[in-house]
Amino acid sequence: MAYKSVDQLQKTLAKTVFTYADDKKKAAGRALGTLVEIITFYLLKSWGLGPSVAIERGLAEYQNPGITHNVEYSLHPVKFVERLEIANPNLPITPAKVFRYFGERLKHLHAFEKKGNALLSSSGVLRNCCVFGHANNVVLVGLVEHLQKESLELDLIGQFRSP
Repeated sequence: MAYKSVDQLQKTLAKTVFTYADDKKKAAGRALGTLVEIITFYLLKSWGLGPSVAIERGLAEYQNPGITHNVEYSLHPVKFVERLEIANPNLPITPAKVFRYFGERLKHLHAFEKKGNALLSSSGVLRNCCVFGHANNVVLVGLVEHLQKESLELDLIGQFRSP
């Protein structure tokens, strides 16, 4: 099924899918925007930029850290990447769980102030480029590389805060 414009597709979705919403066209627009964001992320990842990608991170405007503006994606220099494997992962996968599993092996994790985000929720919802913690000018990010029932491979990435 082809549409002559995104607006036509949005109107069709509003009439057929989002009939329950108070603002049907707005709901359809948000859904289309989400699809574009997901495609963009996986395109950046396929180009080999996955470790550098940050999602919805506030960037300082005019080099003033007191004034920030959230951007959908930004690319950051990478300080380190640690490939981790969890056999038979029990959901959710959280920073606390990862720090507990790998804290002895990766001593530098103790420098990070942990966040409460779940990389992979109990219901299987994946958060791409999940922020695990902060330390000085480095943001610790989790990125799933491979997921199967019996194993989870993830990259623990230290990104410099400045893009």
